[in-house]
Amino acid sequence: MASHNVNSALLDELITATTGLDPYSKGNYFEKVRRTATSILKDSKAGRTNQFAVKDQYQGLEERAVVFSYDELADALHSAWEDLARQQHKLTPELVSLLLHLANDPVNKTSLDNLDVTGPPSSPPPLTWDDILKDDPIGDEAGIWENIDYAEESSLEGSELSEDCLPIKEASLAPIAESETEKHGYIEALEAMKLTPDFAAIQSLKALHQRSTTQSEDKIAYSETRIIRETIFMLIGLPCDVYSLTTSGRIEPNPQIDLDGVSSQALGDILARFASIGTSVQEIRTWTETSRDIQFVQAFQSSLRKMLHAVNLELHQLERRIIHADGEPITLLSVMEEFKSMFKCVLPLEDVVKQHLQHYEGRPFIILENLFTMACTHQLIGETELCNSMVSVFSDSMRAYSKTLKLWMTIGDVGMNSALFFVRESETPEPLQKLWSDQFSLVRNADGALFAPNFLHIAAKRIFTTGKSVRFLKALGEHIEENSHSSSGLNIYDAIKDDLLRLLPVDELFNDVFNSWIASLHQSSSQRLQAVLKDRCGLLRHIDGLEAVYFGSNGAVSDEAFGPFFERMDGGFRDWNNSFLLTSRFRNAFGQLEFLDASRITVKVLKDDQAKSSSSRSITKLECLKVTYTLPWAVANIVRPETLHSYQQVFTLQLQIHRAKYLLDAQTLKHSTLLRKVAKPQIAHLVSFLRHRLRWYVDTLQVYFATMLPLAHDKMREAFDAAKDIDSMINVHENFMQQLDVRALSASRFSTVRQAITSLLELAVVFSDACATLASNEDEDATMDKLESLVRTYRRLISYVSSAVGAASRAEGDEYLRMLSVDLGFGIQSAKEHG
Repeated sequence: MASHNVNSALLDELITATTGLDPYSKGNYFEKVRRTATSILKDSKAGRTNQFAVKDQYQGLEERAVVFSYDELADALHSAWEDLARQQHKLTPELVSLLLHLANDPVNKTSLDNLDVTGPPSSPPPLTWDDILKDDPIGDEAGIWENIDYAEESSLEGSELSEDCLPIKEASLAPIAESETEKHGYIEALEAMKLTPDFAAIQSLKALHQRSTTQSEDKIAYSETRIIRETIFMLIGLPCDVYSLTTSGRIEPNPQIDLDGVSSQALGDILARFASIGTSVQEIRTWTETSRDIQFVQAFQSSLRKMLHAVNLELHQLERRIIHADGEPITLLSVMEEFKSMFKCVLPLEDVVKQHLQHYEGRPFIILENLFTMACTHQLIGETELCNSMVSVFSDSMRAYSKTLKLWMTIGDVGMNSALFFVRESETPEPLQKLWSDQFSLVRNADGALFAPNFLHIAAKRIFTTGKSVRFLKALGEHIEENSHSSSGLNIYDAIKDDLLRLLPVDELFNDVFNSWIASLHQSSSQRLQAVLKDRCGLLRHIDGLEAVYFGSNGAVSDEAFGPFFERMDGGFRDWNNSFLLTSRFRNAFGQLEFLDASRITVKVLKDDQAKSSSSRSITKLECLKVTYTLPWAVANIVRPETLHSYQQVFTLQLQIHRAKYLLDAQTLKHSTLLRKVAKPQIAHLVSFLRHRLRWYVDTLQVYFATMLPLAHDKMREAFDAAKDIDSMINVHENFMQQLDVRALSASRFSTVRQAITSLLELAVVFSDACATLASNEDEDATMDKLESLVRTYRRLISYVSSAVGAASRAEGDEYLRMLSVDLGFGIQSAKEHG
């Protein structure tokens, strides 16, 4: 009955607290609510509170305090649970559950100062003899200190006790204190009876106890859930109790951790595997927090941070599953597989970080090279997920590096990271004529390899050419649009991710995408530069001008330029070698050609070479004549000034051939008259033979050059039209000059053959002098001897020249020289028939 009244009173209070209704108010609404609540309570089938669920909820609150770094609150909750466990009561689960339900965010709203108020009372001070005597002083109660006479109350009648059997000797009892001084003496005696502790003995006993206890008594018992959560903290990078970070940077498990039902060795092996993963992750995380100045290294660090952040989110999801106990039970072995899956794409990058730290000074591009190699390798062994991850990380790093490449290829700037770029600009500006060849250069390592990632070596030449083309256009005054997209790099992953699903090789996909990207930038700048060179700078027009001046492609113009010059030489004029007059004559003659700018022609006579020859009529004298055709600086970057030496060699030989022909043509007009004057028929025969053979030799050389030079020049022009960039044009011209050195026998290795050819042409001068002697009716016998000597010299030289040209044609594999050798061979046969 009493219990019913209590429950009824409690129910009334609950209704009032919940609804605010007054049980004493008028009306029956309160009674309706009471009957409804009573019915609900009677029909309720709820049993006892689940004590295990309450325990898990309480431990979850404690672990939440640990997660939020409220260690003092966590320790207080742990101590309170231990105290509650020692005072078990059948309603303890219900009370704890009620407190947990009433709690409102205790982790953030609990004040630790309240622990001092609600804590256990302080222990009382130690009890002393002064306190005892103060409450119960030693007095003079009657008979308290007197001897007892046991004989009076003994039941043994007539027996007597000896003195030895007395229980207390009389002498052993102190007299009763009668004064305060005596009382204090007793107190001091009692205080002296207190023992003084021997601390050394206590410590030895503790050590003995520790040695006697087993190792299991030093273990700290942890639940499997807590170990898993501590492992998650470690992998995230938070401090924890199960693992510790050593001074060397390694993570090691705490050997004192114990788990019920698992042997110490098995638990140690599992924790060591977790610690190994944590060590690798910690090294990566530590490196990502360092400061780096290189863009692609910063991009690699950013990719690693994103990967670690994604893994941290997965770890938080795992922790949420543990807290809410969602799904199947989570064990150490199951989370081991989950951890491996989470860090599958992160752990291989530890080697990339280590190699970067080890080889950074000598190989700064080792990050890009290793990422590219790992992507290709993982694809070959069938690890698609790892391959895609490596390609993504490589793409992010390569995108940062490609910004420097694009900056160079779009505006011709080496950028801020010029120290790590394989293009180097000269510190001092070079002449514009050498802008293409000397202003920029490729940087190479000490071993001669290009200072760039190894997978870019093939494309580096086109990248180099593209940037130089842009700078060349700037030097020509062309406007280069510097749009906002110049600094954006190449996103390789987005370009090849669809093709990766078809299992196409990563290296081929990269080469296709990268080469297409370069081609789009290279083609626009190269084509624009070629158009400017051809249209505005007149490249092909100046090439034709070189042919006209040095090769004599227009024979009429060449004869008009050379004729007055030869006349003044033969006329004995002292100013025949005047540079000003020669330049004026050459400009007047070649000025007739519309495509040629005659003002660029300059003729000089080298005084040192002039002094070498005693006769002004000598053909070798013409070697002192130097013709210069000045090219615009833009064209001079393609037709380099040093290659004009070969043009001059061909011009000199052409001039000597024209000189010999001029002298022989002059004797042809006088031939009939001269033959009528000579008395000896042998002399007439020698004169006719020499004139015919020398004229044939000169004509053979002239036809050879008139055939060979235009064909070679036309092929060069066709190659110019087909060239894709300036380097291709330069190579075309250099190949043409190499062929010209061989076919014109201008190379230094053909100096002997060239000298023999000039000596044969010199015979025309000697023959002209001999004919002049015959025409003046001088000694015919001496002239005949001179003519016979000329015939012998001709036969010897023509035989040597023919065989030497044939040997050169076989050595060089040149068809034009072979044809010249065959033509010269007919002269040898004709000379033998005469003999």
